[in-house]
Amino acid sequence: MPGIFISYRRDDSAGHTGRIYDRLATQFGPAQVFMDVDAIQPGEDFTRVLAERTKSCSALVAIIGRQWLSAQDRDGRRRLDDPRDYVRLEILSALTRRIAIIPVLVEGASLPRADELPATLRKLSDHQALTVSDERFHAEIDELIRVLKSIAARDPGGAWLNALKSRRAALIASASLAALAAAGWWFTRGSRHAEAPSASTLLPGHWHADVVDPGAKFRVGFQFEVSADRLLGTVDYPTGTGAIRDGVIRGQHVSFTTTHLPQFEEREATTRFEGDLSDKGLELVMQTDQMVRRFTAVKD
Repeated sequence: MPGIFISYRRDDSAGHTGRIYDRLATQFGPAQVFMDVDAIQPGEDFTRVLAERTKSCSALVAIIGRQWLSAQDRDGRRRLDDPRDYVRLEILSALTRRIAIIPVLVEGASLPRADELPATLRKLSDHQALTVSDERFHAEIDELIRVLKSIAARDPGGAWLNALKSRRAALIASASLAALAAAGWWFTRGSRHAEAPSASTLLPGHWHADVVDPGAKFRVGFQFEVSADRLLGTVDYPTGTGAIRDGVIRGQHVSFTTTHLPQFEEREATTRFEGDLSDKGLELVMQTDQMVRRFTAVKD
């Protein structure tokens, strides 16, 4: 069972949550981090699995964006006021069990005041929050990881602490092999230093990715162009093509948005992307109003 449960609203903070999940899964191992999008298999009872996972975790990370408190259902009622709301149930379960709760504030959100919350959730406002911004994302997630490690250390019998130790040992072994390989490179190449190419250098050109939906798979194509630190180009979906807007490159991190009118539809679809360039390719989180998907795009 996972040690860390990530609670969030898809239409509030899905893009940030995907990036945070990726960092935590890398640090603690995917089996120790629960996020509903990937961890619930097709055909499983969503509500039942959420209840089981919440009850078994040792820490809950509550991702809070600007719409977390005010999000409404289709009838215009605030979701948090619905006793069946899944975010409310997740937070309430953690408060009832008195496990560690870490509110993580994204997109400039503030921690809700007690008088803004349903009576059963008011204790959430007593928990110390962490702020995560795009500008200092990795440093601030490092602090979240430090806090989670300290929680794991207080639970010596917890499976996720053992998993963390095993993962650390594996990382040390990998680092040792990498150091040996680097030493061999320096021995054969002398003092010559090869810098990793920047994202601005590697991104231009055509990329593609296969995106998996429950029961279906489709391909997305990316035609990237770079101007200074701006990312330009187009994205080809099965339903049409959208121009890249608000494209930004920061080091190896990219973010951009597209809007296009899908075939046979009357409303435009907005899709947001965020991700990082790695040795595997361009690891992206794709977010729409209906879904969040993570995948790796590769260059043609």
